[in-house]
Amino acid sequence: MKKQEWELFLDRMLEQGKKDKEAGMPIRQDGYTVILVQAAEKELVGQLHKFLSARREEHLFISQPAAYKQGFLLVATGGSNMVENLLAEWQLDFGEQYGAAAFSIGGSHDLMDIYQSLREARMAGFFQQVTGKSAFVQNFNRMGLFTSLFRQSSGELTMFCEQTIGPLMEYDQMFNTRLLETLRVLLDEDFNWTRTAARLYVHVNTLRYRYEKIRQILDMDESLAVRADLFAAVRASEVLAAMKRTKVSVLRPKQERKEVFFHADKKTAVSF
Repeated sequence: MKKQEWELFLDRMLEQGKKDKEAGMPIRQDGYTVILVQAAEKELVGQLHKFLSARREEHLFISQPAAYKQGFLLVATGGSNMVENLLAEWQLDFGEQYGAAAFSIGGSHDLMDIYQSLREARMAGFFQQVTGKSAFVQNFNRMGLFTSLFRQSSGELTMFCEQTIGPLMEYDQMFNTRLLETLRVLLDEDFNWTRTAARLYVHVNTLRYRYEKIRQILDMDESLAVRADLFAAVRASEVLAAMKRTKVSVLRPKQERKEVFFHADKKTAVSF
């Protein structure tokens, strides 16, 4: 299968990293950071390319954009926190001139681990996308507890979700119910019954009945610790669900398979 432009770009970086390592070159302490920029509408991709190409000429520590899905991939030298403020300005300026765009930023890594930064940038993008946002700047290192959670492999994340909310997911699938959605909205609304019922278009009594059923299925108490685990598992499951549509194989030098990652359904407005 013919490689995409962004794959060829990262492969060249990997090859350069390999040569630097063999030559005994010192590793950059500030590392390399992958940036993903996605246009909310396909009609904006052309304007986005012109915009990014012009802006990066003023900041040569950022690479030329390489085509990536409905947008572009860039690599910056330096820490992810350093580029965040700059990208916030870019996102605001592009929005004022053309329309919505989403910027996600991976962590800083050496060249041999550039695909790890790509994975983190994708996770950061999905983290915002599952909440319905199409215009944002999300730094992987600024996702609170989810930064640590999403550093785990996809398999470990799946196991965490299964252990925490698996019985609820199985119940929904078996009886065609929507209890997981009910729990998600309850968590989003900080267990405000009135607001949650309004969002779900149900009576408060119906909501309370559903919640009691959730408590029984998960055998849960109402401590803050349990709620925190539930919130993390629900959000992680949403990200994993958004990512599982189409496989993207990540290969390291010598064709060593590192892990299989995914991108979102092509029907979504923003796809990482």
